[in-house]
Amino acid sequence: AHKAGSGTTIEGESVSLSPGYYLLVDSTGSLGGNDAYNSALLQVTKSGGITIEKKYSVPTVDKSVKTTDGEAGEAADAGIGDSVTFTLKGTLPENYDDFEEYTYQFTDTLSAGLDYQEKSAVVKLYESEEAFKNDTEGTGGTNLTGQCDFETAATDGETTLTWTFADLKTVPDAAYGNVIVVTYKALLNSNAEVGSAGNPNKVTLTYSNDPNHTGTGTPPTGITPPDEVLVFTYEIDGEKVDGEDHGKKLEGAEFILYRGIDGEEPGEDDADGNPTGVEYALVDNGKLAGW
Repeated sequence: AHKAGSGTTIEGESVSLSPGYYLLVDSTGSLGGNDAYNSALLQVTKSGGITIEKKYSVPTVDKSVKTTDGEAGEAADAGIGDSVTFTLKGTLPENYDDFEEYTYQFTDTLSAGLDYQEKSAVVKLYESEEAFKNDTEGTGGTNLTGQCDFETAATDGETTLTWTFADLKTVPDAAYGNVIVVTYKALLNSNAEVGSAGNPNKVTLTYSNDPNHTGTGTPPTGITPPDEVLVFTYEIDGEKVDGEDHGKKLEGAEFILYRGIDGEEPGEDDADGNPTGVEYALVDNGKLAGW
């Protein structure tokens, strides 16, 4: 069935047919979940061979993380109570124009050591990846936050966040070459894993993958492989010693732990001798719980 063209080779088989119109249709339904279908191919054959090439691509998703004073990357270091920013970037397929409807959904999973910061998420459409990279101030792009459904769900200590466009075709001007970007913030909490295991956060992208689907019913979708980033935090072992004789340990001594706000150095002491421009550690059962 599915043969076309004089001298055409399909899956290693040479086929000779008279010139004319031939419709190639996949009737096996064997497509993998991370792939996509061509639109129906109508080809006028002629004397000589023809080459049938795929006319589609699949979306990709990329995730990065950064702290307030760091660069975006695959990993970041943070302290308990620190806010980290996650960025999800999805592309659109080459044959996006062939779809009548297009499902597009980010599914993001936060480990138990990370808490989503309410109302921090922003969804934007950029004309290109270059336009997104150049938007260092975060003022560019088209805001789509109100045009998608957002849900959170907690399961076994993890939190799942989903941003869903039931039909991305309702978004004006969306096209192949554009990128859709989600940014949001999360706090590292006292449940965070300490050390090299890190606190994972991963995302997948679910997308329509059959432009031939019409009518009622759930459109066929594919899903990207997950992309994961890690947030690391570490333990600090301290010892209380005499200010002049560091070899003399102080039993029962108490101290206050503080740091400069937003990574800055503490300011000058006030009239009472207390440093300015600082935030103080909140300790719960011997563990840092926040600032």
